[in-house]
Amino acid sequence: MLIQIEAPDTEKFVKVTVAEGDSLWKIAENFSAEHSMSTDQFINWVEQNNGIAAGRIFPGDEIVIPVKALDDQPYKELASSDLNE
Repeated sequence: MLIQIEAPDTEKFVKVTVAEGDSLWKIAENFSAEHSMSTDQFINWVEQNNGIAAGRIFPGDEIVIPVKALDDQPYKELASSDLNE
């Protein structure tokens, strides 16, 4: 998964590029330390703010997630396999 800075409205959030094997559930769990939502709330937020129906994401999709981006980290890259740990 590739992570980049995105700025919808006035707040900066992280933009994630979906990799093979990723799911909204795995992404929510991977970023659980960086958001204060339940997994269901996280998934609902992502679906509503990205126009996703029924959690359907595909490799190559770029989605904004409710995690505040750090100003000094314009992007970072994580392997999809990191989600399975």
